[in-house]
Amino acid sequence: MKGRVLLVDDDDASRFTFAVLLEEEGFGVVEASNLADGRAQLAECACDVALIDVHLDEELGADIVPDVLAANPHAAIAFMSGDAPATTDVGHAWIVKGGDTKKALAVVERLARDALTRAGGTP
Repeated sequence: MKGRVLLVDDDDASRFTFAVLLEEEGFGVVEASNLADGRAQLAECACDVALIDVHLDEELGADIVPDVLAANPHAAIAFMSGDAPATTDVGHAWIVKGGDTKKALAVVERLARDALTRAGGTP
């Protein structure tokens, strides 16, 4: 396994599609449809990468970042949105939903490799 990914997205179709792509590439995927779900998943299992939708219904995806890092200090964060960020300096990786899937997978692979190295595991 290339690493475990926590995928937090309230859009069922997007979450399912990206989960399948990640699993086909050898990642373990834990899905959550909202922040409460994501926090519950963090209590159950570790993650190396958290892919978080920017807007989750009435919630902001960024609100779960402290929880992810508290549970998994080595984890890498990537935000997902249908739009590109207004600035390239967002502090975390950014994946455009519906964009180039090969590029998105390459971002996740790099983040997982870096996270596993920080954790002392085998990238």
